[in-house]
Amino acid sequence: MAKKAEPETFVIKGASFVVTQDAERRILRNVDVLVSGGRISKIGKYLTAKRKVDGKKKLLLPGFVNTHTHLPMTVFRGVGDDMVLQEWLKKRVWPLEGRMKRAHFEAGTVLSHIELIHTGTTAAFDFYNDIDLFYDASKRSGLRLYVGQNVYDGKDGPAPKLALAEKFLKKNRPGEIVQAAVCPHSIYSCSDETIVASKDLARKHGSLFQIHLSETRTEVAECEISRRACRPVELADRLGILDKSTSLAHCGWISKSEAKTIASRGASVSHCPVSNMKLAAGGVTPILELFLYGANISLGTDGSVSNNTLDMFGTMKTAALIQKFHRWDASVLPAQQALDFATLGGARLLGLESEIGSIEEGKSADFILLDLTSIRFQPVTNVVSHIIYSATGDVVTDVFVAGRALKRDGRVVAFDTEKEFAKAQKASDELVSGLED
Repeated sequence: MAKKAEPETFVIKGASFVVTQDAERRILRNVDVLVSGGRISKIGKYLTAKRKVDGKKKLLLPGFVNTHTHLPMTVFRGVGDDMVLQEWLKKRVWPLEGRMKRAHFEAGTVLSHIELIHTGTTAAFDFYNDIDLFYDASKRSGLRLYVGQNVYDGKDGPAPKLALAEKFLKKNRPGEIVQAAVCPHSIYSCSDETIVASKDLARKHGSLFQIHLSETRTEVAECEISRRACRPVELADRLGILDKSTSLAHCGWISKSEAKTIASRGASVSHCPVSNMKLAAGGVTPILELFLYGANISLGTDGSVSNNTLDMFGTMKTAALIQKFHRWDASVLPAQQALDFATLGGARLLGLESEIGSIEEGKSADFILLDLTSIRFQPVTNVVSHIIYSATGDVVTDVFVAGRALKRDGRVVAFDTEKEFAKAQKASDELVSGLED
């Protein structure tokens, strides 16, 4: 067997700004960052290495962590817009998913990886059906990825999906760039027994666990009037699924007491404000209460059919704005906090806080470079503000994961984007053809 290539040693030379995201949230000026063995070995002046990456007129910061998405659905982008949720599901999402074959899964997955990398995401948590159809495609990009098998009570019960989840959990190895996880879809598509069995499987393999929870008012009401006779977070707590390895996607309709429960159990929330607004979920995740109680908060884009982009810049901005608007208070969720959620909060959700989320000596070299000559940064004043309120993913010039360049000088390295775009177009055309208006 050929020996695996060692990570390259290089130096980011003269970065105009380094937004470290360290404990003091330091912003460094005109410094070098030396990378060796896939890790940040030194931050300072006059550092050198054979390979140099020009950091002049660039801003260096940790890569974003997108904690909730559905990668294969990128080939559905734009075909389910401006529809009521249940109509959207019945006339668009479910029929499209029913038509999907391996080539469609792979085309959507690769297209998603290109977009994630292009816009500065270095780690993501995916949540979808039949991960055997796209698990291998996920390894091609170099992106850190947790691929969560969707479990639900189908016509054959949950057993086939649980078996598929376990098949891929057995492939997990420490340090692998792609890891499997377990994701029961929701409390309305899974029985209590299925949810508990999913969590037991995750615990058995030491894997991450995610579930959609309290996304809509209907979901909450149906839980309260059913034999469960409680709110969704109370149910999750009763079932014993809330712990540090559990993340709850959406939480747009949780109460203050539920926020306190989430925090006390050490679970994380993946806040998806753009998707929730586009699908008119109505509720606004109580970020202030979650934060005050000490819950870990992260950000997700959700899938491209309900967002319609995987660009974390848009999600960070929307997360900040919706809280200000909803609370009638412009001081709520400042730019620094939004950036924290997209970096440090995501790292904690993945259990990788000692590895990623900040630029510090000894941590993995997962970071991105932004172009300070972009109109989005003019004039260069408060760079954190500009990242949240001004920038888009198009300002990202370079992306690194564990010292490996995934995007270099504006080009995504692992893929021939023209060919992959053509595959995605073909997949979309095949899936959408003849779909009911």
